[in-house]
Amino acid sequence: MIRKTYIIGLLLLVLSACSPSVYRELAETDQNQVELSIRRTECFGQCPVYSARFDLSAAKIFYQGERFVATMGIREEPLSQDQVSEIIKKIEAVRYAELEDVYDHPPVSDLPSCITELTLNGKRIKQVVHRTEAPEGLSSLEKLLDNVLKVQLGETATY
Repeated sequence: MIRKTYIIGLLLLVLSACSPSVYRELAETDQNQVELSIRRTECFGQCPVYSARFDLSAAKIFYQGERFVATMGIREEPLSQDQVSEIIKKIEAVRYAELEDVYDHPPVSDLPSCITELTLNGKRIKQVVHRTEAPEGLSSLEKLLDNVLKVQLGETATY
């Protein structure tokens, strides 16, 4: 019940930042699928390269470790209700739907990107590409997702 309340609250928050046509399309959907994904890209050195999709409705993580990570390959792990609640609260606190689409400093070429994406009912609502100069709220959301991944994958190394 609590998870459904958070998901409905998140839907309302995100939909308030959406155009009327997106709102109508989502309102007509009978699903309630909320996903947040994170992807970390390569640099010229040994930056961790991985992606993870947090299905907050099903309380699952779908992970793929590619390079310079402790857990390589594809994994599916459960999320606890506390983890789901914490992620949803963080999305709301940072006002994710209102963030800029890109935080970058183009002349710097050797920085990895961190790409996050919020999806509701299979439709991308917001994607944020972060290489440099992001607000603290976005960085704290990324760190939260990294920490949840580490716990669920049984890792002790930090990214």
